[in-house]
Amino acid sequence: GGATKPSPLADRKAIKAVTKASFNLRGQMRTLWDPTCPPLQPRRPFSPGQRWRQMIDTRLLHQGISFSLLSKRLPRHGGRNHTGRITIRHRGGGFKRYYRSIDFKRYKLPDRYATVVRLEYDSNRSAFIALLKYDNMPEWEEKYREDLKAWRDKIYTHTELHRDVYRGDDPELEEESKHVSKRPNTEDRNAYYQKRLAARMAKIKWVSPNDPPAELMERFFYFKKDGTKHLKFKSPIRFAPYLRDEERFSYILCPKHINAGDRLISSVTEAVDIKPGNSMKLKFIPAGTLIHNVEFQPKRGGKICRSAGTSATLVEKNVSKGLAIIRMQSTELRYISLECMATIGEVSNPEHKNQVWGKAGESRHRGIRPTVSGTSMNPCD
Repeated sequence: GGATKPSPLADRKAIKAVTKASFNLRGQMRTLWDPTCPPLQPRRPFSPGQRWRQMIDTRLLHQGISFSLLSKRLPRHGGRNHTGRITIRHRGGGFKRYYRSIDFKRYKLPDRYATVVRLEYDSNRSAFIALLKYDNMPEWEEKYREDLKAWRDKIYTHTELHRDVYRGDDPELEEESKHVSKRPNTEDRNAYYQKRLAARMAKIKWVSPNDPPAELMERFFYFKKDGTKHLKFKSPIRFAPYLRDEERFSYILCPKHINAGDRLISSVTEAVDIKPGNSMKLKFIPAGTLIHNVEFQPKRGGKICRSAGTSATLVEKNVSKGLAIIRMQSTELRYISLECMATIGEVSNPEHKNQVWGKAGESRHRGIRPTVSGTSMNPCD
């Protein structure tokens, strides 16, 4: 006789085995993806809204909540200004957001290595972000550990200096302060402030009696013509051998081709390795390097090339004029100061521009309301 047909049960088992094998293969392939350049994820059309929908596959990113010490609730205004009038149309609703504080300057803790803890999705920008955890002490500080602990107690920052002068805790000048107006704009008040400032400066113990090594002197202090030494930086965090948790962590824009566990560094005084995520001044970066998060003006934070998939090319450096020429992706050329900071590499998530939302609900989730013609509105609108 003829061959017997397989039972429907056997067919279902075979289909189930093939499906399971294909899902396992997809999972193995997903682990080979670069998490900073995820592909688009097409959907099976179980509903009309899923038919053309193509979104970024973020399954390799952090799936939990954001880092609480660097996040705050982002208030929603519905397109209204302070008087309650609509100034931006088609805004309102949407899912609640938390703003992540991004370190665009990258010199909060210079010359201190940081480890990439995780990569995250950020609802406030098209690029991904990376959470960094800084080392408790830079490698070059290890041999000066005890000295730094003693010096930190005696270093007097500029901020503390001006605060104490305004506060008026100098007993020698207390009598004089009783006869001076407290308004800061009057001439006598300004003259009195300068006098107190000079008196306080004369009493400051900038460092401990033991002179610091030459290496630390160059890093921390600069000398004026009269021989007095002053702090290079105003932030006392730079002198902290051990940092609090909120000082050890920061968010940065995630560049391409980094992953959790990578080691990054930012420097304002010297060149570092040319690898994605490292940051330094333009004068230390070789020509032809791809960069992002570039500053317009020194110490103002990165402003150029912060969107997903963007980068600029350092074309040329003119040392005599102190300027660098960078080429944007639009082929525009810009002059930027060599003292400006930039980060090596391209910004992550290059497929962001190819996403297809596929349904109206996606716009509503993002706080975008429908756009209609003016004739369809009420007179008050």
